[in-house]
Amino acid sequence: MNETSAPLPRGESEASRAGLALMPSDLIAAPRVVDSPVQFECRVTQFVPLVDAKGSPTAAEMAFGEVVRVHIRADLVRDGRYDAYAPGVILRAGGPSDYIEVRPDAVFRITRPG
Repeated sequence: MNETSAPLPRGESEASRAGLALMPSDLIAAPRVVDSPVQFECRVTQFVPLVDAKGSPTAAEMAFGEVVRVHIRADLVRDGRYDAYAPGVILRAGGPSDYIEVRPDAVFRITRPG
């Protein structure tokens, strides 16, 4: 998936560049990645222009959306619940190249107050 983060000219497909097969979504126009174990269909609800620490506008925007459908590969559901560790999830952790693997041995729980 790192390949899809390359800066491309407008109109060039990240999916094509990375060799990802796509399939139609059920409720939205954007396609889904065939081999993704979990797929979200989302509708944009708003774009919020971002400002710097002094309150000056930047060129960046934050996109917000509503998940309208979720597709989960059947083998990842156990006893009616999604097994978050089964697909070998990797998360971007910040910085230019830091990633973290989600593993059951790294889980800890914190009880909320009250």
